[in-house]
Amino acid sequence: MALFTRTPSRRIAMPVPQEPLRRCTFRRVTAIQTGRKGVVYDVACLFPDRQRPFPIGDLESARAVCGSCVAEGTFRADSD
Repeated sequence: MALFTRTPSRRIAMPVPQEPLRRCTFRRVTAIQTGRKGVVYDVACLFPDRQRPFPIGDLESARAVCGSCVAEGTFRADSD
């Protein structure tokens, strides 16, 4: 008879952002798999014509860029 033991799963603590990322109508977020690190998100801005994406980087760098955006009508009304 075989005995099976349970090993505790390893959890990685993720830092919680201080302020939520505002909901933008021009932002494109793509999930990318990267092995053991899990999922990394790639962010691009499609402002103004939604034709050519401007790569911003990961979510943390997007937080700084999107937080300083002052373009009219880019943020959804339910994000404030």
